[in-house]
Amino acid sequence: MSQPTPVLAEAPVKSLAKPEMKRTREGFGHGLLDLGEKKPNVFVLVGDLSGSTNVSFFAEKYPERFLQVGIAEQNMMCVAAGLAARPLVVSETQDTERNAKAFRNLILNSGDDELIRNLETANTIRLGEDFFRTCVARDDRRHYFCAFIDTSKHPADVDVDGSAEPNSTFKAP
Repeated sequence: MSQPTPVLAEAPVKSLAKPEMKRTREGFGHGLLDLGEKKPNVFVLVGDLSGSTNVSFFAEKYPERFLQVGIAEQNMMCVAAGLAARPLVVSETQDTERNAKAFRNLILNSGDDELIRNLETANTIRLGEDFFRTCVARDDRRHYFCAFIDTSKHPADVDVDGSAEPNSTFKAP
């Protein structure tokens, strides 16, 4: 009996051609543009360096989220502080963004002027992978309105926590 002849698969040939090289600045500019596409809360400030940092890619696509302050870097820091005080969602993951949006919607839909006014005081602790507790301070800064938010559900599940205890002293059950 003869043995079947083994079939040898050809190994893919690796290209030895030099990969496309980009300047670091160009990579930064395109990276910023990609970030702007994924996160609508990104706002870019630049101090007369649009060309050399290639943030112009971002500026062309998102002019409403771009500000050239010229050679006034000290003023740019004040602008950044002002933007930071806006109710933008700034977050590191989709879950924390969903948490922030769900909590913001809860507060805005509550119609409670005090909570709406103090929304920028909101703080969050992560209790589990998709589970958060977010609180906003009352005017006296001693009482809080808090909610548990489960971002694993779509839409996020929000349960008001009646304890009014701040996250700094909260002990998870």
